[in-house]
Amino acid sequence: MTSSATAPTAPRLAVSPKLFTRFALASFIALGLIVISGAAVRLTGSGLGCPDWPSCYQHQLTASDNLHPIIEFGNRMVTIALVIVFAATVVAAYLRTPKRRDLIWLSWALIAGVVGDAVIGGIVVYTKLNPYLVMVHMWFSLAMLAVARRAARLRARSAPPGCPGRKATRPEQSGPRRSAAPLARRPRRGSVPAPRRR
Repeated sequence: MTSSATAPTAPRLAVSPKLFTRFALASFIALGLIVISGAAVRLTGSGLGCPDWPSCYQHQLTASDNLHPIIEFGNRMVTIALVIVFAATVVAAYLRTPKRRDLIWLSWALIAGVVGDAVIGGIVVYTKLNPYLVMVHMWFSLAMLAVARRAARLRARSAPPGCPGRKATRPEQSGPRRSAAPLARRPRRGSVPAPRRR
């Protein structure tokens, strides 16, 4: 008789819920940095420090030695770092054990948001800082900040019903609770009750 031996499989790379929370927190912090750098661009009037997009100048990728181009180009570099962090969060969402579809959708929403925000930023530059587009650009960043905060707050205990990562809760007891005091013993059948004292 020949025994069928199964070949050993390589262990699957898994991400724990705690580790995924760290990725989501990193996305939240990175979004906070992009909001701060965008505010610095706005407050210093450096929106047109780089008159071209995506490069700073038409024939030069990086900024010059002046203050305004450096601030604007620094904001764009933070956006690139943001894309890297978001991509790592998406991979961590797929490798998370147990897998959660809501976290995968939220991670992809961050990727779509940063791409859309970058396109709006380019349109803002070409329209010479149109105030309405600047406002949309800012609200896009704040919306992504809310999505990242939501992804960071979702834990295993808030998993949807039926999800393997949901913690089991103790069923509520129906009816009155049992008293800790012992119940009075009833006399057995056939036993003669003791006579009462007069």
